Formats: sequence, C-alpha cells, structure tokens
Amino acid sequence: MYKKVNMLTSLDIKKLQSVFATKEDLDRFAIKEDLNWFAIKEDLQNSEDRLGHKFLSSLDEVMHELKEIREDFITGAYRNSENSKKIENHEERISSVEESLAF
Repeated sequence: MYKKVNMLTSLDIKKLQSVFATKEDLDRFAIKEDLNWFAIKEDLQNSEDRLGHKFLSSLDEVMHELKEIREDFITGAYRNSENSKKIENHEERISSVEESLAF
C-alpha cells in the first residue's frame, strides 16, 4: 500500500549545493536593473546619429567661413591688381613730368 519514498540525505544535499547557485552566489551576478546602466545598441546608434549631425553642422559653419575668406581674397586680389595698374600709370606720368621739367 504505502510506497517507500527515499529522502534526501545530507550527502545528497551537499552534492546539490555544489551544482546549484546559492543566494550568496547570486548576489555576485548582475540583475536586470543593474544592466540599465549600460548602453544598448539603440543608445549607441542614437548617440552616433547625434554626433554625426553635430559634426556635419559644424562642418557647414566651417565651409561657410571658408567661402567668405575665398571671396574676400578674390576681392582683395582684384583691388590689388587695379591699384597696381594705377601705380604704373602714376609712375609713367611722374616720369614724363620729370622729363618735361628736366630733373
């Protein structure tokens, strides 16, 4: 009628303790809330997107400044060319005045 049931012995319990984790063992592992401190793939992708956008925006500003510098340089070169022509003309005129006055 009654079936004989084998109970665990202390030796069986020691063997099981060596296989299964205890509460102390589990305290050394991270839990789900601990993992929230670490970035996930989506967080890294969003950071990369924001950084790329910020980089391109600042690059736009630099390119705008470079364009203005080039325009200023071209304008300055043209004015320098015009002034050089005027100076040459003045040199010729001064030379002719000096010849006519016989300096």
